[in-house]
Amino acid sequence: MAYNHSDLHPEQQSIGHLEPSVGDQVRLGRFLKTLEAADREALLEICRAMAHQVFVGHPSVVRFLMREATVNRTVSPPWIASLAEEMTRPPAAPE
Repeated sequence: MAYNHSDLHPEQQSIGHLEPSVGDQVRLGRFLKTLEAADREALLEICRAMAHQVFVGHPSVVRFLMREATVNRTVSPPWIASLAEEMTRPPAAPE
């Protein structure tokens, strides 16, 4: 499958890299500074929100994406059957 590089996020160099971008690192730095300045109640609120994301949100997103990928890999578009038939048909005899 060919990818149009204009579809890439501006910080992403190529398809398929799971490495953090510079922007990801900057956002992490800002977040850590916010944590350092936060009081106990704010830290507990942040921890609760992050725990929900880690233990509930992320796994459900992964399950959804896996289910979608499975459906996309197992359900063929209608044109696949006609293409497969055409490719397996013996060549016509020359006249």
